[in-house]
Amino acid sequence: MKIVLFNQIEPVRLDIFLAKELNYTRSFITKLIKKKYVKINNQTVVKASLKLHYNDSIEILKFSNSKKNNFKINIIYQDDNILVIDKPYGLLVHAKDQFDQEFTLENWLNKKFPKLKNQRAGIVHRLDRLTSGVMIIGLNKLSIESLKKQFSLRQVEKTYYAVVDGLFNDNKILIDLQIKRSIKYPNKFMVDINGKTSQTLLIVKKMNIVNKTSLVELKPKTGRTHQLRVHLNYIKHPIVGDPLYNKKVNQNQRMMLHAYSIRINLLNGVSKVFKTKLPIEFNEYLE
Repeated sequence: MKIVLFNQIEPVRLDIFLAKELNYTRSFITKLIKKKYVKINNQTVVKASLKLHYNDSIEILKFSNSKKNNFKINIIYQDDNILVIDKPYGLLVHAKDQFDQEFTLENWLNKKFPKLKNQRAGIVHRLDRLTSGVMIIGLNKLSIESLKKQFSLRQVEKTYYAVVDGLFNDNKILIDLQIKRSIKYPNKFMVDINGKTSQTLLIVKKMNIVNKTSLVELKPKTGRTHQLRVHLNYIKHPIVGDPLYNKKVNQNQRMMLHAYSIRINLLNGVSKVFKTKLPIEFNEYLE
């Protein structure tokens, strides 16, 4: 069971709110509602279109969502200390809570490396469910601590690629904007002068004047939650397919954000870069 308090001022459809709050598709949320897994103010509801109002209490009953692995997880590199994978789009890294029975990357790692169960499966950083790409996993305590330290000291160099709306006048932009969690919409973040320092270097790689989209390379200098998504939306170039920050999102369109490469220091002190290929979905925007 999970209880969510609706604290937004403006009324919102139940299915839209829960899809964003729980990070599921609206079609899946609609099925939950129709199967009577959702209550509002202790009353079972069956209409996904029902409007939520300020201070409504939404209760989601525990449901069985199969933990079957429907994802192909490609291993880029592995030695005694680290595992490097290409995380597929749609795969959640950690279970959100006990209520969530969805298969996660953590489930896959616990099965493959059972000794890491008490160490969060060796996961030292994460990607959003809707972001694909390279991830580094520590395979022993020494490696895990080394990776955590590198991330905390901002010694890890990450490069992302994204397809965004619009064309650019400048080929290189340094986005330096503070970010904080939205009070009105707690599942989102926003630019605010009282937020945490966040920097992203944007390099334009290609522009498609036909569909008015651009392929950009992104190098985050900091690692704030939703940083790239918030920064790009703020400069009026939201990521194509972003369900939270792009108002023109298509329900059948994946979010076009991919973690392309990552540079870390191995335990022997050698600096190494691991890369992945761009997903095939990017091709239609590059032609």
